[in-house]
Amino acid sequence: MRIGTLNVGTFVAKMSAILSLAAEYSLDILCLQETRLGEDTVRAASMAAAKAGWELLVGKHAVDAAGSAVYEVAVLHRWPVRHAAERQIEGAE
Repeated sequence: MRIGTLNVGTFVAKMSAILSLAAEYSLDILCLQETRLGEDTVRAASMAAAKAGWELLVGKHAVDAAGSAVYEVAVLHRWPVRHAAERQIEGAE
């Protein structure tokens, strides 16, 4: 299994380049930071990934200065990943 990480610095219009990079390095899982995916682009990005044989798992959203939801992290994978239930870490708030 090959795993990579990439700081995309805004995901918009970069899906084909990201998928090409993953293929070039024969990655199975690619962790993405600073995706800046908006609510409107998550679905399109997920569909583009699926069309290329990948699944895009998107982390929880934050809220930007304008009050819009923004998704910062995601995992692009071809490996059978299961969604894990969130759990509270003892002592964390």
